[in-house]
Amino acid sequence: MTKSERPPNLSSDSISQRVMQEFLGAPVLENSLRGYWCEAMVAEALGKECRITSKGWAPWDLEIGPTNADYPARVRIQVKNAARRQTWHQENADGSDAIFSLVYRNRPTYWGRDFPDQPCEASGFLCDIFALCYHADVDPISADQRDPAQWTIYLVSAHEADGDITKAETAGCASKLRAGRHRATLNRKPESMSNGIRGRRPVRAIALPELNIRDICDVLANSRSASILT
Repeated sequence: MTKSERPPNLSSDSISQRVMQEFLGAPVLENSLRGYWCEAMVAEALGKECRITSKGWAPWDLEIGPTNADYPARVRIQVKNAARRQTWHQENADGSDAIFSLVYRNRPTYWGRDFPDQPCEASGFLCDIFALCYHADVDPISADQRDPAQWTIYLVSAHEADGDITKAETAGCASKLRAGRHRATLNRKPESMSNGIRGRRPVRAIALPELNIRDICDVLANSRSASILT
C-alpha cells in the first residue's frame, strides 16, 4: 500500500475507535480484556479516591490512600473476575463454572529496586482486599458483561484476622512457598463464599453499582481500616 492509498482518517482516534468496536464492542468480553474492564468498573464505583495501579506489572490493581503509606492508611485491592458466558460458547451453552483464584506469592524481585518508596510485604497475597467480580448471566440475548448492573461483587479480606481467609489457609500457602513453590492458590466459588463454608465467615454479595468505600471498610473492620475514610 502506498502512502496515497492509506485511509485518509488514519489517526490515534480512528485506531481507538476500532479497538473499542472490535474488542470492547461485543457484550461478551474476551478473558484478558474483561479483567481490565472490571478494574475500571470497580474503580469507577469506588470514586475518585481509587486509583488504577496495575498497568500490567503491579502486584495489586487498585489503591486507595497515599502510595507510600502502609496499611491501613493505604488499601490495596486486587480485582478478579469470573463470567459464566465466554466468547467461545455457542448459543445453547450452559456456561462455565465460576472460580476465583487467590494467589499467595513472593514480592516481585524488581519491586525493591524500582519502587523503594512503595511498601510491599516480602510474601503474601500482596493486597489488603480482593474484589471478586461475578457475572452469572449465560443467556446469549441478555448477557452483557459491559453492563455494571449485571455484575455482583464479593469483597474478601486478605488479612486472616478478618475471617475471610483462615489462619490454616495462610499457613498452608506460606509452607508451599518455603518448600520452593513459586506461588500457592486458594480457590473460591460464589456459592461457597455466600455460605461461609469450612470455618470462613459468609461473604455478602453486593450489586456492583451499589459498591462504595464504606463496604471496603466494613470488610476490613477487624484490621483497622477506618483511616482510609479520612
